[in-house]
Amino acid sequence: VFAEKETREAYNRIVHPALLARLRSWLDRPREQVAVVEAALIPEWGIEDWFDEVWCIVCSEETAQARWKGDKERYSNIRRAQFAPDRKKAKVERVIENERSQEELERRLRDEWERFRRESGR
Repeated sequence: VFAEKETREAYNRIVHPALLARLRSWLDRPREQVAVVEAALIPEWGIEDWFDEVWCIVCSEETAQARWKGDKERYSNIRRAQFAPDRKKAKVERVIENERSQEELERRLRDEWERFRRESGR
């Protein structure tokens, strides 16, 4: 669906309303703990206000391309279909840079999680 804009938009019109309704229903359930949602399209959907915080993990275009193991054309189609990283970064509370190792990313996420918990009292 990433190769053709019209096909992707038709697919999104079918899938996204049901997906968003299910997500909203899940978020509305009473809970005692923090709920974490991993969804790359939160900024594109414009639902940032559904969450206490939205985080974005970013890396340079060079790093992203080097990590991509699939077809390069598919990669380009996916990247063009999404908001540019700078546009996403402008719509979130925390930006996590991911230029180094998996271990470094995990350490950074743990640090940000602890910071979030301290700041929010959770």
